[in-house]
Amino acid sequence: MRQDGSINTPLWEDFAHRSSHELALKTKALTKAFYQKDSKYAYFEGCSTGGRQGYRMAQDHPEHYDGYVLEAPVVNWTKFISTELYHQVVMQQDLGGAMGDAKLNTISAAATSACDVVNGQHLGFITDPGACRYDPTKDASVLCAGVSGHAGVVGTSNSPFCVNLAEARAVNKMWFGQTTDGTYADPAIDNASTNTLAPNQLWWGLTRGTSLTSLAGSLPFAISTDLAALHLQNPRLAQPGFVNATGNGENGWRDMTYADAVNSYNQGLALQPFFGNINGDHPDLKGVRDRGAKIIHFHGTNDNLVPPAGSVNYYNRVSNVMGGFVETAKFNRLFLVPGRAHCRGIGAVSGSDSPAADANNVPALVDGQLFQAVVQWVENKVPPESFVLNSADSNVSIPICPYPKKISHDGVGPIKSATSYRCQ
Repeated sequence: MRQDGSINTPLWEDFAHRSSHELALKTKALTKAFYQKDSKYAYFEGCSTGGRQGYRMAQDHPEHYDGYVLEAPVVNWTKFISTELYHQVVMQQDLGGAMGDAKLNTISAAATSACDVVNGQHLGFITDPGACRYDPTKDASVLCAGVSGHAGVVGTSNSPFCVNLAEARAVNKMWFGQTTDGTYADPAIDNASTNTLAPNQLWWGLTRGTSLTSLAGSLPFAISTDLAALHLQNPRLAQPGFVNATGNGENGWRDMTYADAVNSYNQGLALQPFFGNINGDHPDLKGVRDRGAKIIHFHGTNDNLVPPAGSVNYYNRVSNVMGGFVETAKFNRLFLVPGRAHCRGIGAVSGSDSPAADANNVPALVDGQLFQAVVQWVENKVPPESFVLNSADSNVSIPICPYPKKISHDGVGPIKSATSYRCQ
């Protein structure tokens, strides 16, 4: 925001695309100056904003790079950021304030244990969040004693380790994602796992079993309140760190209604030209395909900041434009990584009846694993069919598959061994 309150469009254009373009030009020039010849290959690797920048270069300047490794790309910038703030709007409007981390973790832990069962055993993390329809409003183990006639757990609605019905419904709203009126569908009917938004749904939420405390903690994720202030041209909506000559942040987000949140979402889309068209979600990737470049796109299914459904939605849109999944997979493949948080680490919450969601129980990618794969794809024409992930102590391993394939247990082998799973 400029000091007069208007949007600083030149800086947004830098952030949205121009800096990434200049990066490519200048690094190639430096490389040539040092080695006295052009580089043979150029690669781009990045997560979150870095992922968005990579896709933006693939869309606008496919001539720059031969291969990309793009994690959790925020190509749906204004849409998912509005949904990030939606967590807080739900709690302020429905509960009068934040729930508390212990309550959030209680529900997430119950969701993990409800949906991490493979061949009759708890795995410790959910391999297919889209199949999880856990509903805390119907789970006596997380509801406080006496709630809705359930025996419930010991404690009143003020207990930090149980929830009342309003709190359980609030979490269902967060999982469903932002809607136009603050409602959500019964998870048994619609758990927001499809690639099609419901009529009143603006975006998807985080997956069940994912830590909610980054977005639904005592304070919002700062970027989400900053963007609300920018979209609505009202600095007071932001947190106090937002300073402007026309006014400073005053935590006005606490007073935002569901209608205000919808207005922010809509304004973010309407004002795209002023924000450098930062929603880099153009699905036409013919330039990359025709150049022979390759893209490995991946996203943690327990991303605690950016809903993985956004990556699935974008990949489906690309496939619709590029001739379907088979044709798209010839140059662009999406992998969903169970347990992974935003860009690194574990985003899954340990289940109440499951193994701990820690490094020895949740398999993870090894640094450089996907980069080496894209190099093989570009330089040796070997496409990645699947990847095997291992836990820190190598006692748990699983494969990850190129979307739309999913891992499927064979019904016989050990659930903690990658050899027991197939991509189907």
